[in-house]
Amino acid sequence: MNHHEVNPQLNALLLVIVSALLGLDIAVTLTLLNIDALDPPLVVAMYACSVSVPLLTGSIVMLLDEKHAARSTSGTGPDSLFVFGVLASIVAMGAIFFHFSDYAGWLFLASSGVALAIGLVHGRNIKKEAQVKERD
Repeated sequence: MNHHEVNPQLNALLLVIVSALLGLDIAVTLTLLNIDALDPPLVVAMYACSVSVPLLTGSIVMLLDEKHAARSTSGTGPDSLFVFGVLASIVAMGAIFFHFSDYAGWLFLASSGVALAIGLVHGRNIKKEAQVKERD
């Protein structure tokens, strides 16, 4: 397993992102628990939050643990917890948008897809730049 040096700025940014999503998902869960009858989109949101909260919490713990904060090239550890936690959170937010309006739900889904595609391309570019720097 190849470890990279920990980037403190990246870890700080990831901690902010994960903490914000975790807080949002907890707030959504507490709100949904106070509703007597949930329609199907809100049930999906509740299930998605029940997945995202522990994954994002685990991601925070691993990001705060300096021994595990280094990213591994195997795709395990903080990266996997982060990715699956964020995806579950996106599903929850999308379900909430679908609860209010199909149009809003589809807009959220489309914009999330565009953002994900841009993020993946940007991430690949960063990895390529890091590989070039390692060779030099």
